Amino acid sequence: MEQLVCEKPEKAGRPINHWTGREIADERIQRGIVETISPQHAARLLKRGLQPHLIRHGLTSEPDEQFDEKIQDTINALYRQAPTLAQQGEAVISTDELTGVQALERKHPGLPLAPGKVERREFEYIRRGTRSFIVNFEVATGHVGLVSCGPTRAEAGFANHIQRGVDAEPHVRQWHFVTDNFNTHQSESLVRYVAAESDLTIELGVVKVASSSRWPHARLS
Repeated sequence: MEQLVCEKPEKAGRPINHWTGREIADERIQRGIVETISPQHAARLLKRGLQPHLIRHGLTSEPDEQFDEKIQDTINALYRQAPTLAQQGEAVISTDELTGVQALERKHPGLPLAPGKVERREFEYIRRGTRSFIVNFEVATGHVGLVSCGPTRAEAGFANHIQRGVDAEPHVRQWHFVTDNFNTHQSESLVRYVAAESDLTIELGVVKVASSSRWPHARLS
């Protein structure tokens, strides 16, 4: 069963992308593996192990021979120091985005929990578009800090999120933001804001669009 499920359906000449219980049952019979098997039983066997109907998305980053070294010497070291830095008035913040979150409104109210009955929720809903969230995770405390919500994850939104976080806590002596290399995380407006807050007067260079998911480390003094 597992060997068959690990094969691509098109290899067996089937015009589908993922195996189903019916297709697996039919294929096992055609190959002479079993004389007969129901689609329901084939599906039950799948639930015990492989689940070909599920997919987990991933991102292949550009090769970086120094990636492990950067993570160990910069990010991991910074995370370990976060409690000590917090006592010194410095904040270590891990920041990322949650995008494309569907804003759904239930069409009718659900029914509450009652003796002998579970809570029931209306399955019909009204689409209200999607929202994007930007979240600050405070490494020293393990708490979620500032959260921003907007219709998109554009450059201005992320830069504004960082600025709001800094302005809200003027007592913080130095900020350490850890993000991935998404383009909005290294935009011109954000770089100019960081440079201004850090009193940098150096040449900032030109804008580059990066597609890697590596982890830069931005500091605000």
